[in-house]
Amino acid sequence: MFYKKLLLLTVVTGVLLQNTGSAFEKKIREEFRQTKEQYQESEKSLSASLLYEQPSLDRYLTQALLYHPGLKAAFYMWQAAMERIPQAKAVLDPMLDYSYRIQAAKAGTVGMAEQRIGIGQEFQLFGKRGLKGKMVWTRATLARLDFMEQRLKVIFEVKEAYYDYYWLKRMLSLMENNLKLLEQLEEVVRVRYAANASQYTDILRLQVENGKIKNEISSLEAQRIPLDQRLKSLLNIQDTVLLPFPVSIPTDTLRWETDSLWVQLQVRNPMLRRTQEELRLARIQLSLTKREFLPNLMLSVDYTFSADGEMMDVLDQRDYPWMGMVSLGLPLNWRKMLGMVKEMGGELQAKFFEQQGMQNELKNRLATMIFEYNDNRRKIKLYEQNLIPKVEVELKSMETAFRAGHADFLDLIEAQRMRLMFQQNLEEAVVECAKNLAEIKMLMGVE
Repeated sequence: MFYKKLLLLTVVTGVLLQNTGSAFEKKIREEFRQTKEQYQESEKSLSASLLYEQPSLDRYLTQALLYHPGLKAAFYMWQAAMERIPQAKAVLDPMLDYSYRIQAAKAGTVGMAEQRIGIGQEFQLFGKRGLKGKMVWTRATLARLDFMEQRLKVIFEVKEAYYDYYWLKRMLSLMENNLKLLEQLEEVVRVRYAANASQYTDILRLQVENGKIKNEISSLEAQRIPLDQRLKSLLNIQDTVLLPFPVSIPTDTLRWETDSLWVQLQVRNPMLRRTQEELRLARIQLSLTKREFLPNLMLSVDYTFSADGEMMDVLDQRDYPWMGMVSLGLPLNWRKMLGMVKEMGGELQAKFFEQQGMQNELKNRLATMIFEYNDNRRKIKLYEQNLIPKVEVELKSMETAFRAGHADFLDLIEAQRMRLMFQQNLEEAVVECAKNLAEIKMLMGVE
């Protein structure tokens, strides 16, 4: 009776260990399921035609987050990592064995069994199975952080390409407006030349300026195709029709205090969190490797019977058809295991310094982005409130004076160039400021 209970306990324990899962694992799976459902439902509701009919940064971001190949690959890598969790936490399958005596026993031999059937289950002791589950779950966490990092990277790259596309539109608009002003000024110079109030060299200088502006316009127009293709590659669009120019870009400001940015980055940045999880994984691997010195346990039960199915009688006429067995592995290759422990210890040290290096790199990058953001904000204020209004007044005064013959033509051209340069610098500062803010958000793990 005792051996029958032992057999039942062996099988039932193996089945239960095979199918149990922690509450934390269920929570992670629920989070993954919700993410997958949101991914699929939002994909059904998106219309690609809106990218041309009603273009906006939000629609571009939605398109990229659903169709970007790299992001999809990261999502399915996360899914694959989640499926490995129950595999690693599962116990080994029970072993069923059967033996049959080929050579018949000698006549008169007592208690010689001719057939035997048994079942056994191996158990990983000393927390090995739990550590393997933690190790695979940590790898799943790394895959999730890879997905989050790729998502933030795609958002930043779409914003960056969108802002560059907007910058191209603004540069073309400034150049075209400047060209019109030069053409109007050329008419004035020709009238003055006909009245012997200007020299022909003034007309030639204006034509040279017009040629320069037209050349810059041609160069800018040529940039539209690669910028358009860059944006389409992020959106995973294969259409040959050019995307329309953006009408405007967001003018958000930095809403966090500078001192709190680094604290937020340490908590939310996926790259830094990845190094922390890699360090945790290295610790788990080291702990698991040390437990390889300890044996595993095998429990098995055998049932013996004769060729005709009868239980074998022994000398005292009692039946002993059941036999229980306990086995322990013998980890004798200590040199190999000591080498594995040293290897894992070296990897642990490497991950520790990698985490420190990532912290230093991100802190430096954040400080650089904050400086550039504040510097560009200063430039925007300088050009909008000071330099451009003053040069506009100067240009109008010089143009009026030139028409009346009281100003030099070269001074008028120089004022025209200065206004164009200030306008270009303003647009560049606006776009660069938006890029700086987008990168700061990426570093902080904010979409």
